Amino acid sequence: MRYVGDGVLALPQAHRQFERIFTHVYIPKAFDIWAVCEKSDAHYVGHAEIKPRPTSSDFEIVYLHSEPHWGRGDATEIARRLIEYGFAELKLPRAVATIDEANLASIRLVEKLGMKRIGDERDEHGLTIVYAIESETTE
Repeated sequence: MRYVGDGVLALPQAHRQFERIFTHVYIPKAFDIWAVCEKSDAHYVGHAEIKPRPTSSDFEIVYLHSEPHWGRGDATEIARRLIEYGFAELKLPRAVATIDEANLASIRLVEKLGMKRIGDERDEHGLTIVYAIESETTE
């Protein structure tokens, strides 16, 4: 979470932010979002989504999970499944990921999945790197 928005929030702040996001920011049924849970006990560990980018016709994969689950391969599996879902179910020609330049773990992850750097974007938070992977049906 250190690379997302304002980073890790206290629980009351997180509740308020999620309430605002899911009632005012995200248009209902505009895109797919899932809770990510442990297989063993259904404990919530994060979320995943594939959503339209406001600046293009692309869809972006997003995966967030809690620190105790870092380094176990969970994010790789989540990102792989999001890409597969985007191609198989949504029939997307490509999927993109935007990553903070300092988030080296996510950069390695998307490169391992075959995503290629296609550009950079800069905003008030700094440099974001844009990666993409083309659907095999459009190559």
